Amino acid sequence: MARFKAVGTALHEAGVCRLWPALLTATAVGLRRGEVMGLRWRDVDLERRKLYIRQNHTVENGVHSFGKTKSKTSQRDIPMPLSLYSALEAHREAAEIAHHSRRHGCLCNPARHIPSPRQSAQGL
Repeated sequence: MARFKAVGTALHEAGVCRLWPALLTATAVGLRRGEVMGLRWRDVDLERRKLYIRQNHTVENGVHSFGKTKSKTSQRDIPMPLSLYSALEAHREAAEIAHHSRRHGCLCNPARHIPSPRQSAQGL
């Protein structure tokens, strides 16, 4: 995992992998794709080191939407490992410095733009 984080961080800092924070979050705590893409900054509690899974992102017929999680038990609070906490804290600080992040913005992309699968593949 340490090597994965080092490579991902380097790619993100080089501007090659803008979804790195979302990928790290998904792999560090085992989130489904829709769950991680549905995370907002208000779902990330850096003080308590917890993620609050409350919504899901889906794409149907090319239309992006946010809605309920897969099941009621999918709505959960997940403790963050220290490595994820450190990475998200740094990501948030960098986003705030660049004036891209807002408390209601999506974790996956500060501009709240949900990339298409083609754009995601090009960004990786």
